Amino acid sequence: MTDLGVMKAIFERQAENCDTPNWEKLTPRIQHLETMITMSFEGGMEFVFNKEEELIGTLNW
Repeated sequence: MTDLGVMKAIFERQAENCDTPNWEKLTPRIQHLETMITMSFEGGMEFVFNKEEELIGTLNW
């Protein structure tokens, strides 16, 4: 499984089990760009993957 696949599975599982008090459900938005793939969240956290879906960096706005 690729890094992107693992991260997506983690956040999908977290969303399904989001019954913990004060725990925010994280729903990623995935964009396939020309040279990279990004996974971002409302809070400003962004993961960057190359075209082979390997994690190459993170940003926190």
